[in-house]
Amino acid sequence: MADTDIDRSPDFPDEETPLWRSKNNVKDSPSPLPKLQLSILLMMLLAEPVSFSSMSPYISRLISGMEVTHGDESQVGYYIGLMVCSIHCVTGRCALIRVL
Repeated sequence: MADTDIDRSPDFPDEETPLWRSKNNVKDSPSPLPKLQLSILLMMLLAEPVSFSSMSPYISRLISGMEVTHGDESQVGYYIGLMVCSIHCVTGRCALIRVL
């Protein structure tokens, strides 16, 4: 076959056809992403770890002051773990209730 028999249309690219279209060929279209809603969501996602880390130093004092451990200081870490886990479980439940 001769080179003249090969279809050189844009549907059949060859090794000289650029893989990326130049910016001149692409129309400027607005982004389909809702930027305002995504920025609000990202700010909310940032607020949760900040609030959680700022309450962390005071949880042990709270558990000891509530006398849940009945004076046994070795049990404070256990109850802190229960409290932290329950916060995340309640948050997850609220998210599921909202979705369903």
